[in-house]
Amino acid sequence: MRDRCISLEDLNQLRLWMESKPDVPDGPSYKEFGSFKLCGEGKYPKTFLLPGQLAKGQKLYDKIKPGMRGPSFLAFFESWSGQALLR
Repeated sequence: MRDRCISLEDLNQLRLWMESKPDVPDGPSYKEFGSFKLCGEGKYPKTFLLPGQLAKGQKLYDKIKPGMRGPSFLAFFESWSGQALLR
């Protein structure tokens, strides 16, 4: 995270967004979080991009609803990346 200048504040925004169980299109899409962009296809995240790097697909916007719960960010990240984020 430090090497890529990804802020903890932006990672927390990613966590909140993931917990909102966002609707994502079946094809390529991306979501901007300030210090990075999350790119994916369908419900699967594929890569993180830095600001200024071009993303392909449909831009996603926030739809956070109060009281919604979902998988924790750590579980999401660990299952997606195959590695532990914080231990």
